[in-house]
Amino acid sequence: MTDEYQNMINKMRTEGVSQKEAYEFFDSLDPVNAKMMKGKWKGSECITGHEMEGLLTVAPWYGKEFLDPETVCPLVMENKRGELYCIAPRKIFKFADRPFVLNFAKKIAKKNRSGKHFDSHKLDPLMKFFKTGASCARLREIKYRGTVTSAMIYDELPIIDVFRMLDENTVLGVMDIKGQFGKMGYFFLLEKSSD
Repeated sequence: MTDEYQNMINKMRTEGVSQKEAYEFFDSLDPVNAKMMKGKWKGSECITGHEMEGLLTVAPWYGKEFLDPETVCPLVMENKRGELYCIAPRKIFKFADRPFVLNFAKKIAKKNRSGKHFDSHKLDPLMKFFKTGASCARLREIKYRGTVTSAMIYDELPIIDVFRMLDENTVLGVMDIKGQFGKMGYFFLLEKSSD
């Protein structure tokens, strides 16, 4: 990854950038080949002012896993023992789509940024209710903002995660959501896991 890209990613993860800046950066990146996405990816949230920011930092979110184009786990979690498991996005979004959950997540995210880190494993007992062994998404190439690139299409939600390449082991994603959360893009970073 170039120094310029690294500086922008660092800024997106710590200080934050506007939606306009995030989209301009996203649009400047190369498309992602679907074959490149195979495997496990460690995720982290970017700060761009989206109202969902904080939800993934509160949860014990690990990232995503792509087994093949038809078998994708969009939300991989990690418990306190380091064990990875998949959760059903439809169930967690239904739970998270409540003002008190969003407000709680925003408060925790703000504390996390100030250095007072919330132990996401406190939510391990709750997360078991969202577990699934089923694939919950597919990987396809789509045209988004004028460029054909890889995207993850959720099975039961009106959501598409679209990817652009920072380097062969790092991609920038934007969650394109139809409905309440769809006024802005929810940006995140994925880094290829060595596991």
